Amino acid sequence: DEAEAERAKVKLALEAAESAEKQEEKGYASAEAVEKERREAAQIALPKLESAADAEVYAQEVTQQAEDHEFHAQILENRAKALVQESEQMSELASEKQQEANEVAAKIDGAVKELEELELKADD
Repeated sequence: DEAEAERAKVKLALEAAESAEKQEEKGYASAEAVEKERREAAQIALPKLESAADAEVYAQEVTQQAEDHEFHAQILENRAKALVQESEQMSELASEKQQEANEVAAKIDGAVKELEELELKADD
C-alpha cells in the first residue's frame, strides 16, 4: 500500500512536472509569438515613423522659408514706401524749383521790358 501510495505521489509529481514543463513551453511559445508580432509591427511602423519625421522636417523647412519670404517682403514693402515718399518729396521740390524759375523768368522779363523802355527813352 505504501509503495502504491508512493508511486501515486511520484506519478502525481511527474504529471505536475510535465504540466509545468508544458506551461513553460507554452509561455516560451507565447513570448516568441509576441516578440515576432512586435518585430513585425516595428517593421511596419519604422518606415512610417521615418516618413513622418521627414515630413515634419520638411514642414519646418517650408515654414521657415515662408517666414523668410514674409520678412523679405516686409523689407521690400518698406523700401517701396520709402521710394514713394522720396519721389513725392522730389516732385514737391521740382514743383517749388519750377515756381522759383517762373518767378525768376518773370523778373527777368520785367527787367528786360524795363531796360527796353529805358533804351527807348534814351533814344528819344
